[in-house]
Parts: sequence; C-alpha cells; structure tokens
Amino acid sequence: MSKGSDARRWLASQLRRSAETLLAGTPESAPTNLDRQALRAHELEELLHELQVHQVELEMQNEALCAAQLDLAEARDRYLDLFECAPVGYLTLNIDGFIEEINQTAGTLLATPRSRLLGRRLAGFVAAEDRNRWNNFHLGMKQASQRQDCELRLCRPTGECFVAHLSGQRTTSINRPVTLRLTLTDLSDAHQLDALKENALRLKLAVEAMSGGLYDWNRQTGRVYWSSALKRVFGAHDGELDRGRVWWRANVHPQDLRRIRPAVLRAIRNGESQFSIEYRIQSLDGRWIYVADRAHIERNAKGRIYRFVGTLIDITEHKKMELAQARQNESLEEKVAQRTAEAETRARDLAEAERFARGIIDSLSSRLCVLDEHGNIIATNRVWREYVEAHCVGAGDPHSGRAAAGDPLADGSGPMTAAVRRAVKDMLSGKRRSYQLEYESTEDGDVRWFNMTITRFAGEGPVRLVIRHDDITQRKLVELESERTAMQLKQLGRHLQSAREAQSALIARELHDELGAGLTMLKLALATMADEAEGIETFEGRFGPLIKQVDSALKVTKRISGSLRPAMLDTLGLVETIRWYLPQFSDATGIKTLLRLPDYVRLSNAANIIVFRIIQEGLTNVARHAGANRAWVHAHKRKGWLMACIADDGVGISHEAVYRQDAFGIIGMRERAQSVDGELSIKSRRAGGTRLCLCLPLDS
Repeated sequence: MSKGSDARRWLASQLRRSAETLLAGTPESAPTNLDRQALRAHELEELLHELQVHQVELEMQNEALCAAQLDLAEARDRYLDLFECAPVGYLTLNIDGFIEEINQTAGTLLATPRSRLLGRRLAGFVAAEDRNRWNNFHLGMKQASQRQDCELRLCRPTGECFVAHLSGQRTTSINRPVTLRLTLTDLSDAHQLDALKENALRLKLAVEAMSGGLYDWNRQTGRVYWSSALKRVFGAHDGELDRGRVWWRANVHPQDLRRIRPAVLRAIRNGESQFSIEYRIQSLDGRWIYVADRAHIERNAKGRIYRFVGTLIDITEHKKMELAQARQNESLEEKVAQRTAEAETRARDLAEAERFARGIIDSLSSRLCVLDEHGNIIATNRVWREYVEAHCVGAGDPHSGRAAAGDPLADGSGPMTAAVRRAVKDMLSGKRRSYQLEYESTEDGDVRWFNMTITRFAGEGPVRLVIRHDDITQRKLVELESERTAMQLKQLGRHLQSAREAQSALIARELHDELGAGLTMLKLALATMADEAEGIETFEGRFGPLIKQVDSALKVTKRISGSLRPAMLDTLGLVETIRWYLPQFSDATGIKTLLRLPDYVRLSNAANIIVFRIIQEGLTNVARHAGANRAWVHAHKRKGWLMACIADDGVGISHEAVYRQDAFGIIGMRERAQSVDGELSIKSRRAGGTRLCLCLPLDS
C-alpha cells in the first residue's frame, strides 16, 4: 500500500468526522406547508444536481490536497536525505553558539554521536590556538547579515585535529529566534595535496641544487624521462636525451659500462629495492663527468621489475677532492711511517731499558717472613735473617720480630708503622686479603726503596701471613731516569719545533726577499720593454705570456712564503695575522667563518707562532673531518690568560678519537700548548660540532 493512499484515507476520515460534528451541532427545522409547496419537483432536481456538483468538487479538492501533502512529504524526505548525506557538514546554532541541529556528515567529522552534540558549544571543538579566530567569526555572524567564512583547526575527542572551512550566516524568521546556519568542510586532503606539491617542488630544487636531476625508466615501454636539470648537467639537447637509454649507453665510459650491468644484476638477484653506483659519463662538450647514480627498483605484484626511478648527481668536484686527498694521504702515510719507525726505535730503547732493570731486580732475592694468627714471626728466609743480623737494633733472635733500621715497623710511633699494624690486624681478622706499601730507607747514607707486600695463605688451616720486602731501588732509579728521559724528549721536541719554525721563517724570508724581489723586478722589466715596443704586435705577443708567467710565479712565491710563516706575524702581530688568515681559509674551503678577537694581544714570538699554528691546524681539521658549514674563532683575555676557541657545526668528535694514539695532529697541538705552559681541550658541543679551546698565560 502506497504512502499516497494512506494519506488520502487519513484526510477523508478527518473531513468526514469534521462534517458529522458540524451537522450534529446544527438544529433541525421542520419544513412548513408553505415551504413544501414551494419546492417543486424540478427545483428539487436542480438543488440535488448542485449538491452533487459541490460534492464532486469537494472530492477533487480533497484529492488535490492529498496529492500536495504527498509531494510535500516526499520533498521533505528528499531534503532530509540530502541534508544527512551531504558531502559537507550542516549545523544550526543558536545565537550563543550552541548546536541545535546537525547532520550526519558533521557528526562524523567531529567523531561524536549526534545525541551528544545537540546542546553543546561548537567552540569546544576549536583548537586553542584558533579560539580568537572563532570568536571573531562568531561575532561577525551575529552582527552582520552577510555570509562569513574562516579556516581553523577543529579537534576531535580523540585529540586528532583537522583543518576545516566554516561558512555561516545569520537567519531570522517571524515568531522564531535568530539562528546561525553553518557549513563545515574538511580541508585536510587539500592541505595534504598542497604539502605534497610543496615537497615535490622542494625535492626538485634540492636535486637541482646538488648539480643533478631525476630520471624515470619504464622497463616495459622502454621510455626514459630525464628532468631538465640533467640536461643542464650533461650539456645535452632535448633531442639527445630523447634517445633514452641509447644515449646513456653511448656516453657512459666503456670501462664503467662493463661493471654497471653485473652490479645491477646482482642487486636484482638479491631482491634489493635500491641500487647505487658511481661512474663516468661524457657530456656534450666532451668532458668526462663523474656521477652518483642512486636508483629505486620498483616491482609489480608478481615481483617482476617494471620501473627504475633515480637521481644522477654530478660528483666531479668531489672526485677531484678525493684524488687530492688520496695524494695528501700518501704523503701523510710516508710521514706516519717515518714517525712510526722513530717511535718503534724509542719503544725498543725503552723496552731494552725495562728488560735491563727487570733483570737486575730478578737477580735479587726478597726478604720474607711468616706471621701466625697472633702476629708473631714463625719463619724467615735467608736474606731476611742476614739483613736482621746486619741491621737489627741490638742483639737478639732474628725470629723475635724486632724491627730493623729502615723497616716501616722500626718507628713504633710513626704513621707508617700504625698503618702497617692496622693492616696486619685487619688481615688476621679476615677484613682484608692483601696489603702493599712502598717506603724509602737510608742505609749508610744511601737512599734505597723497598716494597712491602703482605698476603694471606689461601685455603683452609691456621691463619698465616707472608710479609715480603723487595728491594725496588733499581726500578725506582729506572723510573726516575725514564721521567728524565721523557722530559728530555719533550724538550727535544720543543727544540725541533722551534728549529722548524725558524727554518720556515728563514725560507719564507728568502722566498719573499730574494726570489719575490727578483720576480718583481723581472716583471717590471718585461712590462717596461713591452710598453716601449708598443705597436709591435709580434713583440707584445711574445712578452705578454712571459709577464703572466712571472706574475703567476710571484703569486706562488707569496703563497708558499705565507704558508711557511706569515711575515705579518712578526710585523703586525697575532691578531692581524689571524684576521688575514680566516678569509683565505673560507675562500679555500667554502666554510663560513665568524671571528671575534681582542684589539691587541701581547705574547712572545714563540707563543705567537704556537697560537697561530694551533688555530691553523684546528681549522684544517674542521675542513678535513668535521663536514661543517660554519666555524667560529673567538679569543679573549681574562685574568692574565688568553682564551682562544674554535667551534664548528659539523659532526663532532668522540672522546676516543681525541685521545687516539695515532691522532698526531691533536698530539702536536697539545705538545705545542704545553711548551708555553698552556692547556688544550677538544670536545663535542651539545648543539652539534666540535669545540677546541686553548688557554695559555699572557706572560708565557
């Protein structure tokens, strides 16, 4: 049964009941004789016909009214369906911002059942940082009749937030309070799309900044896409790169091409998703360019490869730096081998001295005695008895336990004697397992050293303590000699550094004063001759290259002279020399530097060159190992001390690397600092990078 039939029957029954009610309330009037006479037959027929017509009209009006009611109900159902299933959220708020009506889409966006949303403030879902924006939007809807729009973040009860677009307008109607109609649209997908576009643009700019580009090889179709950046790197035309892999195979170096295919096949067999290799490729101008190829291998659902997507980065300059670094490493390895040979020679000498001292000590016998659980001597060896007989204070039994002259127990009131007796007591009671003491003794005017060791018998049985006195005079003498030798080696190292600096200064002066002056005069003479021969193109063409060669030789002479020893260090001082050196370092390495120095620092000539060399070596290490983009050089004076620090934003340095035995650069800097009573510390910064600090007295 249809909805229309039900509605018509319902309306008809309602009209019937209403008509009967009205008819029942109308009083009956009996027709008079006059009336009955007036009503004739044809009049009755006309009246009956008129009544029937009115009845038909009423029925037709009733059917039209039922049809209109049915259409209205169907339209309302369609409106409700559209309202509930709309792609955007619809909300009706009262003037104070409380939710009165909300569709299913809005409830889904807010992740809250509709029953819990009705009567709740929409402002409660607005993120804290967007509350002011919501207040302005709400106030605009209340005060203005125009449509208001805004974007803000709404937060679900789970804590998840999303970006939403709100569009609202105030509505008014007769006999109804003012309401606010809003639409709610989720902009998360749009923002994500914008973010993806921005990331793609950022990736493109980053790849282009690295002197490289992207490629995409579809293995099924054979088509290859080359980004515009690769065309610039290879210097190729569009027609060249349109040839795809044919152009690539024709321009890759033959030696590299033979090793690329096995490497690719190996990666495919291993099921790897990424592949990287470095090789040479020829550009349009004939140059061989080193490139780093980083590819991502994509497979379909069956595991078959159908696509290679990757980047080609120009690493030619990096390869040149690697070659230069390799040549420098070879030179350093030669120096390391030389230093290693010297160190091995010194180690053999020290080992020989140690073996000699150990042989002397092993040739001597120790003085031994054994104590019982009461602390009485119950046994001694021959050397002990001979020693007691020769040095005992007064006659007596060598087992009596009297102390000999020079023994720690000889002075019964001394602190050493008290410590030994406490140790013996603790060992007898089981509180200690061993005790050792080195002491000095004077015998017949000679100073000797002894080592007393007290040990306890292992195993079960009565408590027994063994006291052993070893003559360690020779070892002490060797230790003193080793310390003296180490001091002499350190002084020799300082002397060698001073001699090397003096030799470098002499060579630098000779290069600057003699060779530099000669080249300058030669350049002036050639320039003068060229000016005098002006107009003679052949003569000028011959002298022009000579002048350039002399100028280049003069620059090389100045550079070598400055690297050996900056002349301005002796004339303008340390501060100006550092100010001169840092721009050269930045130009050579590309590392930005920030300098902060006092106006003037007064140090000795030796201290000046040491501070400069340490700063020079520290910056060299920054360029070689730190991978930094920026370096800071700060120096200041404080309470008679000079504090010079170098910091960078590189990868930092570990504690083990600072104290490695083969860290010759750090060892050299530390020895330089110690030669002027200074201290050197190197450690990683919390913010990243490394910090080197040199502290030395201003009067060094």
